[in-house]
Order: sequence, then C-alpha cells, then structure tokens
Amino acid sequence: MTAVDVDRRTFLEEHANWNGLRRIYVTFDVDWAPDYMIENALAILDGGDVRATFFATHDSPLLRSMAAAGRHEVGIHPYVSPQSSQGDTIDKVLDGLLSAYPGARGCRFHLLGGSYRDKMRLASVGIRYEASTLLYRASHLQPVFHRDIGLLMTPYCWEDGIAENAGERMRLAALPLHDAGLKIFNFHPMNAFINGATADVRRTFLAACGPLQECPESVARASRHEGEDGAECVLKQLVAMIGERGIATAPLGDLWNAAAAAGVVS
Repeated sequence: MTAVDVDRRTFLEEHANWNGLRRIYVTFDVDWAPDYMIENALAILDGGDVRATFFATHDSPLLRSMAAAGRHEVGIHPYVSPQSSQGDTIDKVLDGLLSAYPGARGCRFHLLGGSYRDKMRLASVGIRYEASTLLYRASHLQPVFHRDIGLLMTPYCWEDGIAENAGERMRLAALPLHDAGLKIFNFHPMNAFINGATADVRRTFLAACGPLQECPESVARASRHEGEDGAECVLKQLVAMIGERGIATAPLGDLWNAAAAAGVVS
C-alpha cells in the first residue's frame, strides 16, 4: 500500500466513517428564511457545540456576521430561473450572492438544480466544493474530485423535507447512521422552526405565511407542530447524540481541506 493509499484510507475513516461513525456534517438550506428562524437553528447547534454549513439564498446580516465569526460556514444556494429573486442568469446570481458572502467556498443549488454549464462557472469565482447531489439513505458515499469542473463533489444522504415527503416518522431513527459513508444531513431553518412533521404541515404553513422572508415570527410560532416528531425534534436529537457519543462535526469547508491534504483533490 502506497503512502497515497494510506492517506486516502485514513481520510475515509476519519471523514467518511469507513470504519464506524466518527464524523457528521450538518447543513442547512436557508431558502429565504428570516433571521429569527436561523437564530433558532443556531441556538440548537450551539447548545451542543455542533458546527455546521448554511447555504445562503439572500443577504442576511446574521449570516454575514456568522461567516465573519468563522465558527459556522456560509456557502451559497443559487437559484437560476426567470422567476428567481436572485437573477435569471448564473452570472447575475453568483455576483449577487458572492457580494454578500465573498468568502464562500461551497455551493448547493436550490431545488438541487444547476446545469453542468452552471457548475462549470463555480470554480472560477472561488467555489471549491459542490453539494447538490442527494443520494437518499445511500451508503458508502464519499467525496469525489471532478476534474473537468474543478470541484469536490460532496453527496449527501438525508434531508428533512424528503423524509417528510416519503412519509417517514420524523425522529432520529429516520437518519441512516449505521452504515459506512459520508454523513451529511440537511435541514431547513423554516422546517425546524415549525417542527415540520409531515409534508402537509410544511405545505400548509407555506401556503398561509406569504413571502417567507416577511413572515412575522408570531405567525410562524402559531404554525408549529408541537408533537414529539418533527424536523426540530430530529435536529435536537441529532445534536444530543453527537454530544453523548463524542462524534466530531465540522463545516463542509473542512472536508475540502482534509480531501486536499489527502490527495483526493488534485
């Protein structure tokens, strides 16, 4: 076994759980959530000393402050569409998001969209990894460097809204924790705030609240699901489990650093 093979094997064990659960990456798609919803997610994370990545859809003073502080990471969440508030071309979207978050290194496209040509633009503006591939509940996931577009591709295995759409019970047991592979779990600050337990809970709230960025906190609180199942329940249970078992957490930017050090990025 060569030194490169040893480095990559160690990388997989440390960062992709190849020999038991050692590291979890928590991410959030902001999806135009107001700051009070982001603050709710931060309070849960910080209560358990969990570091995370937030993919931003808009300019937020809270997210800019978070990016400057460096504990959590802020990436970008582009939405390229004629109906997008971010812009109707990839260049307009990237210019707007990166003017708010000039240090962003990660990207996940809204609705997991983004064409191949869109992704080819990312490395030239400083993006180093792309996280738009959802392989739901798949095992043995690992990051792969895509040489043609110059990005580390970081597939993820679970998302709160997809679990709701599938009719799964929204508890910690819904997360695929027991097999090998990258453990990147994705939440939405809005879904956590209302403790979404089913797709109907989420859709009913979104139909009633109007533009999400303008939704008063009182309206969102009145729409909370107060049962023992829900997106916020899953997040709190995950954070508690991480603390109890001493599992490492990090923003996805740290995964890129480790992949580069192990020769995965080349």
